[in-house]
Amino acid sequence: MAVSIERGSMSSSLLEPSTARRNWRRRYAKSLVLVDFVTLCLVAGVTQYSKFGLTPDVRIEGLGRMTYTTLSIFFVVGWMVALSLVGARDPRILVSGATEFRRVVFATVLTFGVCSMSALIFKATMSRGYVAVILPLGVAGLLLSRLIMRRWQHARCRAGKDRSLVLLVGGSDT
Repeated sequence: MAVSIERGSMSSSLLEPSTARRNWRRRYAKSLVLVDFVTLCLVAGVTQYSKFGLTPDVRIEGLGRMTYTTLSIFFVVGWMVALSLVGARDPRILVSGATEFRRVVFATVLTFGVCSMSALIFKATMSRGYVAVILPLGVAGLLLSRLIMRRWQHARCRAGKDRSLVLLVGGSDT
């Protein structure tokens, strides 16, 4: 049986989705860059304050003039790069499944692996308390912010916004 669709018989918004409808996943991924950055900056600030108070010039032994403030900046930048490298903001894996969360955890492990190796190579003596606070607080902050963003996005989808068009082919027995 042949099915034909005459021009004008269906809503043009159904046949040709708007650019906004098609690009919601990319917009969502871009918003995660900002959310991740703000989360990591807050985590770095809380960690530094909890460990050193309001003293910004505490130096790291073995690294000359490098302070923990500089290290916090390196952590934030390195973490952001690691999140990008492992594809934690890939639009294809966002909003459903556990892959997004696994990649966030992997980026965290990667960041701290690089940090640990760098400390060994440069013979730097970092505060274990600093690392013991920033690591779990950072991964928890990232995972929580992702969960909040995911719930917000699901609410938008339930409200009829940011949906993807899907064509299903087959019968109930296939």
